[in-house]
Amino acid sequence: MLAYNTECIKYQKVMYSPLKKEGFVPESGSEIFVRNVPVLDSENDLFRFFKTAGEIFQIRLMMHEDGKHNRGFAYVTFMDPKGAQEAVEKLCDISYKNNHYLTIEHSLNNVRIFIGGIETTRTKDEIWQQLYKNGVKNIVDVIMYRSYTDRAENRGFVFVEFKTHEEAAYFRAKFAKSLMLWGSPVIVDWSVPIPPWIML
Repeated sequence: MLAYNTECIKYQKVMYSPLKKEGFVPESGSEIFVRNVPVLDSENDLFRFFKTAGEIFQIRLMMHEDGKHNRGFAYVTFMDPKGAQEAVEKLCDISYKNNHYLTIEHSLNNVRIFIGGIETTRTKDEIWQQLYKNGVKNIVDVIMYRSYTDRAENRGFVFVEFKTHEEAAYFRAKFAKSLMLWGSPVIVDWSVPIPPWIML
């Protein structure tokens, strides 16, 4: 068995295979989204349960700021899509602990974040620079749409694209309630509508 690494970072606990440091990235479709995780459970608890579906590449358990209680959901990535499919098809109907069942579904591989409430006179470069000043240095692109009525202005929102879903999820967890651009709070969310149970 591989010796897995564990990292505790703000808003999440991550357990991952040493293959991650070698640059290995599983195929698209290898990740599942898990909710209804008991708030005191750890990434080790999830590992023991999900390893029956296939070899695990990584587990990301989303945490509250106190670092002690999880937020009730996690992302589990297998080495290949076969493991993810096995988990979705079979583990939903198996008791996780004491007749407690997890909700398991394929993860949306979303790499885009919606940022709303931006001044309409701001340019793409200005927004990128503001995010950089906030310590966000792993952006792939900032996607902006021009106003219908004034092509010199934006529509008050942009989409920020990251390389991976993991990076986008971390950005959202960190800045969902705290991002300020030019001294004003902005809205940070996924670029597509998501179920209300994620909005914790």
